[in-house]
Amino acid sequence: MTNTIRRLTPAEVAGEFRCHPVTVRNALAGGELHGSQRVKGGRWTVEEACAEAWVSGRPCGHQGADVVELKRGAAVRKT
Repeated sequence: MTNTIRRLTPAEVAGEFRCHPVTVRNALAGGELHGSQRVKGGRWTVEEACAEAWVSGRPCGHQGADVVELKRGAAVRKT
């Protein structure tokens, strides 16, 4: 049995949770909704669990955790 994490685009989050795509993108940009981009300014993806937590008004498992940013192969911990 494999545990796959379902990743959604902002449009898919909006469609699945019945909100506007601009609302989703604004929440991502403002840090209310946890998502990721492969490159700065690139396309957003959101884990389904994070989207469910955002819609229900609770923090996802990623919020409040240390963020690790990769810079040219070296991990840099943000505080």
